[in-house]
Amino acid sequence: MRSLCVLLSVLIASSAQAGEQPPLVGLPGLAPLPSANTRTIEVDVTSEVQTVQQVKASSAARAAMLELDIGEGVDPGLARRIGHELVQELTKLPMLQQVVSPSEASASLPLEAQAQLSGCNTPSCLIEVGAMLDVAFVISPRLTLEQGGFRLVLGMMDLEAEKRWTRERAGLSTEAEVKESLPGLAASLWTKEEAVAIVASTMAPVEVALPTRISSNGAWKRWGSLGVSLGGLALVGASNLMMNNAQEAYEPATATGEDYDALVSAQSEARMVWGGGLVLASAGAAGFVLLAP
Repeated sequence: MRSLCVLLSVLIASSAQAGEQPPLVGLPGLAPLPSANTRTIEVDVTSEVQTVQQVKASSAARAAMLELDIGEGVDPGLARRIGHELVQELTKLPMLQQVVSPSEASASLPLEAQAQLSGCNTPSCLIEVGAMLDVAFVISPRLTLEQGGFRLVLGMMDLEAEKRWTRERAGLSTEAEVKESLPGLAASLWTKEEAVAIVASTMAPVEVALPTRISSNGAWKRWGSLGVSLGGLALVGASNLMMNNAQEAYEPATATGEDYDALVSAQSEARMVWGGGLVLASAGAAGFVLLAP
């Protein structure tokens, strides 16, 4: 019995050492999307956060800022002034050689591509616009008016790392306070705070209740724990199979935005299955050990 428990622990440890998550494919470039009847898929990129490494931006780094998106009740004139000030603050950052303003971005794109700038907030759209503008970063700001004041949110899309994260300031009472927040908020886009990958998912924690004492007929509970652990290991293997199938179905030469989002969705599902399997395997192994007579 003890040998079986030790072997099970080694299997779980080997699975964890293989990587914190099932291997993800390096997402290739996309073929241009058609300009008409294009359907975009919203991807929740706020439910899973990870620590972003310091951006190694060279002196040649270029960024593009999209038009400031505003919520209900925000004066358009105020939005134009805030947008202009934000471009100026981004230009002052030492890690950027050039900032493409919203008007410059619109002027440099063909007419059929300009329609994408309005409401462009999905990862696939931001990557496509950034590639057409030949920039390393795409910044998408949004200003809303809430009961407690203005809320300014800056979204950052890193095309090379294929990651997206946000910084925000809330409770800003006046236009002057919004402008005062711009320097720090713009600089915070390049700090070691929270970052969000394009692939994002939410997995509820799995709670396994272990008995505090062993009953005379508790042998079946111990073997039940072993079954839970083996089932968790099966889920870990299934997650890798899911990812392999998704990669084989993806054709980079003919891929569109929908194909790209389908691959992203498969990655998210595989990570959820992998995480759940590892939790179950670990909990089952712990139960098998603790319920030993």
